[in-house]
Amino acid sequence: MALMTTATCAIERHFPETSSGILAIEMVVRSECPTVTIDDPESSVLKVYAGNADQDGSWAFRWHHPYAWPEVGGNTFPRFYVIDGRGQKRKGLEYTDIEVEAGTWYRVDAVLNLDVQTWQFRVDGAPFDAVEKLGHEMAWWKTPITLNKVRIQSVYSGKNWIDSVAVRHNGEIFAFSNFQRADGYAPDGTIIGIPPQEEV
Repeated sequence: MALMTTATCAIERHFPETSSGILAIEMVVRSECPTVTIDDPESSVLKVYAGNADQDGSWAFRWHHPYAWPEVGGNTFPRFYVIDGRGQKRKGLEYTDIEVEAGTWYRVDAVLNLDVQTWQFRVDGAPFDAVEKLGHEMAWWKTPITLNKVRIQSVYSGKNWIDSVAVRHNGEIFAFSNFQRADGYAPDGTIIGIPPQEEV
């Protein structure tokens, strides 16, 4: 019903290069062992990057769960947090008040406005940004001129599940991945994934 990751691994979903317009990256994820302990080998940590496949190490935006670093005050409970391109580890970090609970599915949306380099972040439809913060300034890390990949990285041995990944450009589907033809449904039949659409 979903792609399961464990230990340290990374997968990528590439899409057509884009440098303008609204790019939305939508995922449905679940964590086995969220924790606030840094370097806990049993923890489930997921890192999602928007970047350029042709520029090693480049990225414009990323979100993580479940912890942030102690010195920025983000590890008081397992939570989502986001980092724009200034995020050289402990810089450019914004930790949310959205808690990550074990065994719970979350729909996570990162919306990047490439024309003005701003971002928005939502979990289950609830925006992280308050009204006055919509359109948070986004700095580019290592300055990728165009974006064409989503990199999903699992850290430590705790399991993570990824039910679906969708990338939209100006509202139209750009790339879509489900990890089983019949996936997207919980055991009781409830739809938890993003409805399949034809890829462009």
